[in-house]
Amino acid sequence: MSVYGELSSYPMYINRYVRVVKYWCIIIDSNNIIVNKLYSILLDDMTRGKCNWPLSVKQLLLMHVSHMCGTTPVANFCHIDSSI
Repeated sequence: MSVYGELSSYPMYINRYVRVVKYWCIIIDSNNIIVNKLYSILLDDMTRGKCNWPLSVKQLLLMHVSHMCGTTPVANFCHIDSSI
C-alpha cells in the first residue's frame, strides 16, 4: 500500500479512515462494561456540544461514506442502529 501512496495513486488517508472505523466498530460491539460506560459518557458529551472522538468518527462517516452508500453509514459498517 505504501508504494501506491508514494506514487500518488492511492491516498494514504484511506487506510487511516478504515482503521478508525474498524476500531469504532470494535468499541460499539464490545461487551466490556467499562468500555461501554466510557463510550456512553463520550456520547453524552457529544450531545452537549463537546468535540470528541465519537463526533470525529460521525463526521468522517457522514462526509466520506453516506454519499457512497445511500443509507446510514453506521448501519452499513456495524449492523447496529444509527444512534450516534
